[in-house]
Amino acid sequence: MPFACANLDRPPTCRLTSLSCRNDALRAAVLQSLRDCMSVSEVVDLASGLPDAWQADILRGWRPDLRTLPPRTRAEFVARVLSRMETPETPQMQRDIARLIARLHAMTHAASGQRTVIPDPLLH
Repeated sequence: MPFACANLDRPPTCRLTSLSCRNDALRAAVLQSLRDCMSVSEVVDLASGLPDAWQADILRGWRPDLRTLPPRTRAEFVARVLSRMETPETPQMQRDIARLIARLHAMTHAASGQRTVIPDPLLH
């Protein structure tokens, strides 16, 4: 089932059709795909440096006992995100995911002043 719009002002039938819905769904899918391959302490560290809406996305449906292996490549991570969203891979989606990862890295790296918890293959 595709992600429904996270914006409660929109009807629940909104299915990645508007740009706002797609951006909300993409952000949630990226954050949750990252979360699923992190330790509990890494997730807590990452979430603590995020805005409230992003914290809600990363923590929604979290099951720490279902941790997966970190992605070995950016392509593997993109595949995980798109699978979560049930959407096909396009060059635009690849660029949007890369931009979101870069933004997330900048936000968390600037906030902590430390090494980011985002897996290295996603940053290159």
